[in-house]
Amino acid sequence: MTKDQREIQRKLRILRYADEIGHVANITLRDGQCHEVVSRLLQTGIPFIVHSVDPRSSHIDTPFDQGVWLNKPSTPNALVQAVSAPFRKKPIN
Repeated sequence: MTKDQREIQRKLRILRYADEIGHVANITLRDGQCHEVVSRLLQTGIPFIVHSVDPRSSHIDTPFDQGVWLNKPSTPNALVQAVSAPFRKKPIN
């Protein structure tokens, strides 16, 4: 198992015991994409915001498409709107 795979497994274990009300996900990080984490969020019903430079259209029919989409760069106000919104599926900006 690679270091990246171990880190993904660690994050998934944390989610198993988390009592989260929401999550902000960046699709691509230094250690890879977070498809498995977002899939787990969907399985457990935890709403999430996708904060990404990627266009939403490049992630249609993926787990990321089911979150609230917030394009980068975003303003602080847009982030506050996304977090305080009732986690709807439409883009913020």
